[in-house]
Amino acid sequence: MWAIINCLIFSCLLYNNNLFVWCIVIGFSIISFIISSWSGGFCDTMVFDTFIQLDNLNLFFVILSLVIYVCVILLISTSFYRHLVTWLVVSVVVFFLSSNFILLYIFFELSIVPIFIIVVYLGKNPERLNASFYLMIYTLIGSMPLLFALVLIWSVNTFSLVFCLYEFYIFSPDMVADIYYVYWGWLFLIVGFFIKLPLFGVHLWLPKAHVEATTEGSMLLASILLKLGVFGVLRVSSIMVVYDYPIYQYLICWGVLGVMVMGFVCFRNVDMKMLIAYSSVVHMILVVFCFTYYSNLGNLGCVLLSVGHGVCSSLLFYNVGLMYNMSGSRNILVSSGLINIVPVFCFFWLINLFLNSNFPPSINFFSEVVIFYSLGFTMNFLVWLILFTVFVGGLFNMYLFMVNSHGKINYNLQMVGNITLKQYFIIFLHIIINLTIVLWIVIY
Repeated sequence: MWAIINCLIFSCLLYNNNLFVWCIVIGFSIISFIISSWSGGFCDTMVFDTFIQLDNLNLFFVILSLVIYVCVILLISTSFYRHLVTWLVVSVVVFFLSSNFILLYIFFELSIVPIFIIVVYLGKNPERLNASFYLMIYTLIGSMPLLFALVLIWSVNTFSLVFCLYEFYIFSPDMVADIYYVYWGWLFLIVGFFIKLPLFGVHLWLPKAHVEATTEGSMLLASILLKLGVFGVLRVSSIMVVYDYPIYQYLICWGVLGVMVMGFVCFRNVDMKMLIAYSSVVHMILVVFCFTYYSNLGNLGCVLLSVGHGVCSSLLFYNVGLMYNMSGSRNILVSSGLINIVPVFCFFWLINLFLNSNFPPSINFFSEVVIFYSLGFTMNFLVWLILFTVFVGGLFNMYLFMVNSHGKINYNLQMVGNITLKQYFIIFLHIIINLTIVLWIVIY
């Protein structure tokens, strides 16, 4: 699979002769070759030491980060911006590979700094200060439960994810008797990661950050940073197996409420960036449903759904950036009638929305099939809730395409000119990556 992706990535060099891009692409190829040469099962783990481990839980997230990184680097022309993006991706990759709670916490918080700088210094609107304030406040609030959890974990004399389970359940049997001690440590970690998911109710920073960030910043935020919360919850849940608590019942009710509220908000919004940001909250609620029943198959569906959302949302924000360049506005009504002006772009836009709405053969489609299969035998009512969420997401994508592509033509769009071949190539690259991962899943 990665041989196909590497061929596509190397073809990017036709459009950029910068030495920095050459080094990044070659480094990506080497890393992807090393990672893809390991063919363990989904639950197998390759532990390099007490700080770094590799399994199929973080394998998909690392590959997603590297692929999106290469796509974003092709769009950036300034060295300062490249260094920020490199800082962000390095922090995220180390976070994914960490097998130590201290490293998880440090790089979890460190990854937010580049996005904060992108919003404050590279944003163009005065509202960017308000967005950065929300971003920083939610980050500080989310870091407090993680600090409390670190204090509780420190009392078992290890920060290693590999040995934490044994410390809790084998070497410290007296501690297990105080089950509330384990529960509160687990709960603090979950709350801290849910803010970055983001869970409905603590999502207010997300649309503000998306609106004020650049196109590249929105691509990174939607495709990589939101996956930190997903990965954190999955990693913590796989270590601290505490699943018999009523908190999951409240999460299900809260998730259903979030789907209904965010669905109405999406249909009332005319700002395309904010609309896609709110739809991401709806999409990630499916991940919350997966947390209600822990299983290897459910974890696989959760990972695939997160990777599929990362690829699709990155392409959505890139396409919205192209529409903004054509119309000078993010208003969905201003960019109407695109199918009469740029029909090829509208064709790719339709494919993007199909992939985002779980249309086969996308990653999202296969991930939801896995989720249905994993939850259907034990929690039948959850399947109906997930179907309702899928229905709302499909309506949103249909609404976005019909209003955007059809309707009255805005003749001011014709003055900008056609989309370049390089821009079409980046769109095509996202689609091929999505389908290539599906091909790898089907084969293996």
